[in-house]
Amino acid sequence: MPIDFKSLSNDQKEVAKKVAAEAELQGIDPSLALAVAYSESRFKHYAGDGKSKLVTSPTGAVGALQTEPATVDAYNKKFDMNLDPHNVDDNIKAGVFILKDNLEHYGNPLDAVVAYNTSVATRNKFFESRDFKDLPVATRKYLLDRKSTRLNS
Repeated sequence: MPIDFKSLSNDQKEVAKKVAAEAELQGIDPSLALAVAYSESRFKHYAGDGKSKLVTSPTGAVGALQTEPATVDAYNKKFDMNLDPHNVDDNIKAGVFILKDNLEHYGNPLDAVVAYNTSVATRNKFFESRDFKDLPVATRKYLLDRKSTRLNS
């Protein structure tokens, strides 16, 4: 089922446009980046109706692309960047950059998305076994959601 853009708020549509534009800029398939952002946050950078509280996961991932601040810090150091995961534009740049790096490293969208959504230990176990039962239920749901929301598939 494709993403129903008509049902999104104006803020969500703005985030989606930024995700697609950043994916184009970084040279990855916008439909993949959009599907990841939709699965991660439903294109929401802020919780509720305000603009003061970020969407934050139980593990501390923040914003529209649910980037982990420590991961963004590591990428900032490794690639001499200065991205702030709490800023919507930087969050999108960082998330798309991480997704692109995963695509280049792992060579396929499935493994790139597994790497984006899981811990190192979990992804390594899955990569060795290729058994989806080795992924947490939340990640399996995430992959199904991402697959069902993938545009142009």
